[in-house]
Amino acid sequence: MAITYTWMISDMTRNSSDGGVTNVQYACRGDDADSGEFSLYCNNVDLTYDASSPDFIAYQDLTEAQVITWVQGTVVQADIEAEVAADINSKITPPTATGVPWS
Repeated sequence: MAITYTWMISDMTRNSSDGGVTNVQYACRGDDADSGEFSLYCNNVDLTYDASSPDFIAYQDLTEAQVITWVQGTVVQADIEAEVAADINSKITPPTATGVPWS
């Protein structure tokens, strides 16, 4: 399997007064080039922030790449990608099958 993983941000919740992000909805999509199969893992993470920190980024200045970095720093990226790969593998080689051995 040659799986390519793409991380995406679908939504964020922020504090209206200072723009601090408190929750991020994200997805990790895996595409297997060999089989054409894919899998999508979706979840969300809660974040804490300090608006007085020199590292604070104003909401309007955020990029998807920056928020993905935050998400990947909060979750175990390898575990999520392994789950996506396992799902793709189960589509390629299903663990169960139905039918009868005769016609």
